[in-house]
Amino acid sequence: MILLGKKPLYISRPSPRSLWQEYRIYEDRLELRFWLFLKKLTIPLNQIVTLKIVAPAFKKEKKSEFMAWFWGLFLDWAAFNRHVMIETKSYFARYLHFTPDDPDAFFNICNAMLKRQNE
Repeated sequence: MILLGKKPLYISRPSPRSLWQEYRIYEDRLELRFWLFLKKLTIPLNQIVTLKIVAPAFKKEKKSEFMAWFWGLFLDWAAFNRHVMIETKSYFARYLHFTPDDPDAFFNICNAMLKRQNE
């Protein structure tokens, strides 16, 4: 169940690397404000399979990440920057790539929320 109206735990401020998009972490969901299609993608935490910090797509050394790159949806300049990749259970795109202002902080907070939810 998504709890609407709660304050975000983390807000990634818009920047040129993120194409001026905003990404938020809540207790129970992620909100990826994707202005290109005037959409807000809401991903419940229980729909997240994996969460990773990934190198730029053009510096891939592992061929196992090729499918995540090929079938993924890049919401911003993530292909050219160190970014966060989310694998979801059931969403229109299985892999979502995006560049928060601080990928490490975003990953750590989101990972802590995932661990807390799985307890």
